[in-house]
Amino acid sequence: MIYQEWVLKTKWFSAITPVNPVTATGTLTFTGTVTDGQIVIIGTEIYEFDDDSVVTGGHIAVDVSGGLTAPYAVTALVSAITNNSKIVTAVDGALDTVVVTYVSGGVVGNVSTTTTCVNGSFTTGTLTGGINGTPCPEKNTLVYATPYYYICTQEGNESDVAWERFTPATY
Repeated sequence: MIYQEWVLKTKWFSAITPVNPVTATGTLTFTGTVTDGQIVIIGTEIYEFDDDSVVTGGHIAVDVSGGLTAPYAVTALVSAITNNSKIVTAVDGALDTVVVTYVSGGVVGNVSTTTTCVNGSFTTGTLTGGINGTPCPEKNTLVYATPYYYICTQEGNESDVAWERFTPATY
């Protein structure tokens, strides 16, 4: 009975190979100290290093009043992004790096990045690697693309869909 219900709810579409969305990422590396007023821009968000409580209007303060060293700048920037960003997450990476990840998958996350930090630079001028997923309008949609089957486990658009690949068992 469960099998019948599942088959009745299942829809098939053309033999494409579905893909899951991939989030864009980027790395900001610090090689030395930062100074008050230097900025980091990720998409439309502007982060300003601040050690004197004076920040340009519209900028997000990155409190470095405890120190201007690279390790302190990394910790402060990760904290500022974590507490304020609507578009990215950030983690303290290896050595003196900040690893930034767009919050949703797809090419929409391949946003521009820049900094005025003399001792800081992004690996590239954008977050990279964002890939659109194959949209699916209904959960449990099946697709066959030789030699695998794919099932849509979460309906969604190109940024939030989820597909699982499987090989049917032979009896």
